[in-house]
Amino acid sequence: MSKPTREDADLLIKIHSITANFVESWHWLFGIEKMDYETFIKKYPIGSEGFGHFLRIASTYELMGTLVYHGAINEDLVLDMYGTYWSRLGPIIEGFRKATGSPRYFENYEVLARKSMEWREKHPPKFQ
Repeated sequence: MSKPTREDADLLIKIHSITANFVESWHWLFGIEKMDYETFIKKYPIGSEGFGHFLRIASTYELMGTLVYHGAINEDLVLDMYGTYWSRLGPIIEGFRKATGSPRYFENYEVLARKSMEWREKHPPKFQ
């Protein structure tokens, strides 16, 4: 991976400033337990506040995943800063894909999550 550029940093700062407005959504994410799609959709039906939090977070990861996938932002920079929470949201997304027949739903988020797992194996914590 190439060294991050100033443009990469500027783009990441813009993304971060957008996600900073999602404080309630991040709190929601940290407060939910891992669940499957059926449980999730019963608890947070489409149109509910919880479903809105899910969409806000998953859409942000989809955006970052798309930028990383297409090389529009430095992968290391994104993966060093963000965890993906795929273990919590992935089962919901996978279930939504099956329920709607939309196999590409948030696929770039999944790409980012897979890259994140590989990246974390190669990059141990800076301080232990």
